[in-house]
Amino acid sequence: MNAQPRTERFSLLRLFFVNQGLCIFLALLFVAFAWARPTMIYASTLVTILKSISILVLMTIGVTWIIATGQLDISFVGSAAVANMLAAWLVLNGYGWGLGIACGLIAGAAIGIVNGYLIGYFGLSSLIVTIATGAVSMSVAEGIGAGASLGMNSAGWMGELVSATIGVVPIIAIGVGAACFLGWYSQEKLLWGHYIYAQELNYVAVVEAGINVKRLNLLLFVFSSVMASVAGILLTAALSSGNAGIMWPYMVDGLTAIFLGSMAIRKGQPNILGTIVGSGILAVLNSGSGLMGWTDYQQSIIKGALLLIGIFLLVRFGTERVSEVVEA
Repeated sequence: MNAQPRTERFSLLRLFFVNQGLCIFLALLFVAFAWARPTMIYASTLVTILKSISILVLMTIGVTWIIATGQLDISFVGSAAVANMLAAWLVLNGYGWGLGIACGLIAGAAIGIVNGYLIGYFGLSSLIVTIATGAVSMSVAEGIGAGASLGMNSAGWMGELVSATIGVVPIIAIGVGAACFLGWYSQEKLLWGHYIYAQELNYVAVVEAGINVKRLNLLLFVFSSVMASVAGILLTAALSSGNAGIMWPYMVDGLTAIFLGSMAIRKGQPNILGTIVGSGILAVLNSGSGLMGWTDYQQSIIKGALLLIGIFLLVRFGTERVSEVVEA
């Protein structure tokens, strides 16, 4: 008599852990590091973690949607690097942050337009195109500094903005949180948000429904590059320097956050809230492992393992989701 209710309760419990398991893992990871190193809960450490999450989320928020459509964008670190170096060079040469920010964002938008047109309108592979544009962008960024970093004596008002906090919450984290809320609302409540996810399941059906998919995806690539550029500019202010080389680690971190995050909230679907959780795991891991004295190669091994796990789970649950749609 009680078999059916027990089965239903088990199914609900399983569904809860599938959807929220990554959030639980994040909480347990933080608690474990805090237990091992109490400095983990110091205000300075919490500020660092929240800043790291904010930068990584900005770097990958647009890429999240692109991967949700079934495409890839590997060029986001190149967009961030160009904006980072452009802003640093212009500020160092007396042009000010206003022009530095504007030029960085314009450069990012240009990279996104190239990606969007070549992929959407010419039908080229998103992987090949974004690898190429990313490589060119990184070369341009390195060329701006002639292969060296561009140090600044002071980051001025932008540095003060990036450093400002309300308690242990950085101002930029509040801004990023507001942007993520708008992104989540668009993703879940607006029609074009549904078109993003519908493409991976049945691209042809979306096109036949009269949706201008090429223009939508062009805008997604531009959005991805511009958001990465914002992250690059914030890094310029945070570090008081331009350094194209520091963007490479964001490649693995960003993709890991997205693929891991696809297991949170939406099973097998990259989404903004999931990317935040994935970014949180990496930020806690970076801070905690630093306090524990782990070496860079040990951290890289763990991040690589997490990336493989994320890809495996995305493919597994993504395939399962497609099968469910086909059967329905």
